[in-house]
Amino acid sequence: TSNTIGFFFYHLAKNPDKQQILYEEIKKLLPNKNDKITPAIFGELRYLKSCLKEAIRLDPIVRGNARTLDHDVVICGYRIPANTMIFCILHVIYRDEKYFKDADQYKPERWLNKEEKLTNPYAFLPFGTGVRSCIGRRLAELEMICIATEIIRNFKVEYHYEDIDMYTRMVNCPDRPLKFTFIER
Repeated sequence: TSNTIGFFFYHLAKNPDKQQILYEEIKKLLPNKNDKITPAIFGELRYLKSCLKEAIRLDPIVRGNARTLDHDVVICGYRIPANTMIFCILHVIYRDEKYFKDADQYKPERWLNKEEKLTNPYAFLPFGTGVRSCIGRRLAELEMICIATEIIRNFKVEYHYEDIDMYTRMVNCPDRPLKFTFIER
């Protein structure tokens, strides 16, 4: 979650207009600094969740998903035998114009726009799917949403250095230190 939240703040810092929209959503739902996130408020943080999804889409925390086929399949006319390991590279899919219009842009609104539905329900699976989906998904999302809410409601986040990219270890990490400036609101 730490690398994902780092990429999240990076994208917000690089897109201050999106950060302002997010701040206004949080301020509307939590008008006082001491207000706590309740389950009802958590459900209403729609723009925050779309900002987080968009950061995950642009900078996924894992390289991809691997599965070993339990039976023969045909994909795009190619027969792939059982017991073959296949690997789906998420970063490639998430930046593909076939699935995401303006794929290289940070556009949280894409997740709110009913007309921009995914053309393929498997084009965005950052936590996997089915029986092998990430068991920690709900906890990770809760942690990231809570920390994002607290920081954005109290600080404007800025970044004034070279662009950040990612490199892969066991998980994807920022390729340089995250040197944010936090300006108290």
